[in-house]
Amino acid sequence: MGGSQGKNAGCKGVQGGARSGYAWAANEEVLKKADVTQPDGNTELIRPKKLNNPVKDSKSYLELHRELVLSHKRGFVLQNKPELERVMIQRKYDLLREQEKAEQPRTDFEEELKKRYQKLQQYEQEQQKLEEEENVPEFVKVKESLRRTKIADTAEDGQIS
Repeated sequence: MGGSQGKNAGCKGVQGGARSGYAWAANEEVLKKADVTQPDGNTELIRPKKLNNPVKDSKSYLELHRELVLSHKRGFVLQNKPELERVMIQRKYDLLREQEKAEQPRTDFEEELKKRYQKLQQYEQEQQKLEEEENVPEFVKVKESLRRTKIADTAEDGQIS
């Protein structure tokens, strides 16, 4: 019989014939030896490895670190400009870019958009004036018309004399 080797055929040195993935645990000598602490404080137990930091293992981090080390060796110091100076430089850059953009001739499409925008603005201003006139009480309108007639009368008197 090919398969009749017995229960304990593959587990030599294991007491009681137990088949286990941890067959070494049954051996008392190994357990005693593992518990022994050596004079330097190390035990013979297997210590787990420290896991690697995924950020530090990333390619971009390693390239950046390598670049910083090389630039430090060459003596290149990073720009240490104050925040105010950086903002002023950025504003100058933006202003120059806007000036260059303004100097470029506008296309027909941009001109048409500008005309339509101006017409829309005029229409909105007219609508706003109409709303303001409608919301004004009647006594204020009468008072303004009286002022106009009074101003007109004084102007005529000044011309006659």
